[in-house]
Amino acid sequence: MKNNKPWYERINIWITIIAGICTILGISIFGNISFVEDVNDRDSFINSENNEQEFNSVQLKHTQPEGKGETLQDEPNNFNNPSQQFVNEKIKEITSQLASIQNDNDQLKNEVSQYQNEISNLQNELEKIKTEYSEIVTENNQLQNEIEQYQNEIKELQSKPNEYIEKYETIQEDNFEMVSIFTFETFKGKDGWHDSKYSQSSFTDTYGNTYPSAYEASHIWEESHTYNSPPVYLLDGKYSKCQGQFAWPKEKKDKKGRIWIEFYGDDELLYKTEKISADDRAFTFEFDVSNVQKLKICRRASIPSIYAIYPYLNLIH
Repeated sequence: MKNNKPWYERINIWITIIAGICTILGISIFGNISFVEDVNDRDSFINSENNEQEFNSVQLKHTQPEGKGETLQDEPNNFNNPSQQFVNEKIKEITSQLASIQNDNDQLKNEVSQYQNEISNLQNELEKIKTEYSEIVTENNQLQNEIEQYQNEIKELQSKPNEYIEKYETIQEDNFEMVSIFTFETFKGKDGWHDSKYSQSSFTDTYGNTYPSAYEASHIWEESHTYNSPPVYLLDGKYSKCQGQFAWPKEKKDKKGRIWIEFYGDDELLYKTEKISADDRAFTFEFDVSNVQKLKICRRASIPSIYAIYPYLNLIH
């Protein structure tokens, strides 16, 4: 059926149709894309009864205008192609942006995962450090306690040195038994040892150190002396070392001269101490007596009347 409407009415119909299509596709007639357009308004426009009647009354086929090889049927396609191309380009652009955002999101997820792993590793390291710190604190507390114990022992030792000397004389350690020569019987000669009770002396040296368990030696070096001849002890090779200490007596602080001790093993000189005077502190010594059968002790002095104080004189098995 041939459409006899005037050309301007037909153009108006086409404009209405194109506007409806653009509204459906979400495109404004001015070329802008609206992604947040009100759906209800668009639906109300499409569903309006008058537009639907106009849309249904349009005939898609028209007579061919003069001088042109195109029919009016081609006009809608020619008119809509730029809009469709614009939509496709926008879709491609949005798709590209979406892909880029997705890539960025994946990278951020990977970075978040890496940071979470690093945080987990740091937390593990922190726990290890806390454990090590706790162990160090515990060990430090133990060391502090040991230091305090040693300090207390040092104070006690300094306040009561002679009591510890007595204990030292009876110490047994790792099968090394320590015995005092003062308890030995002489094999030959006179021992010449006198304790504080016998001498009625406190046995104090010139520096004020008191040795209540010490002995004094009155024996001398002359073999022919009938009373104070050097003592000889029978060891039978049972001992390895001899340890001792001797000091200048306070009672002889105004005396000049020196004293020293000589030790002979089987009539051969084994050891000779340093020579001390009233100005010297107590002298401590140690020497080897392995395989010695007989040990002789000789007190030497530049003045015979000067005796020596022995805080201890021990043999070690």
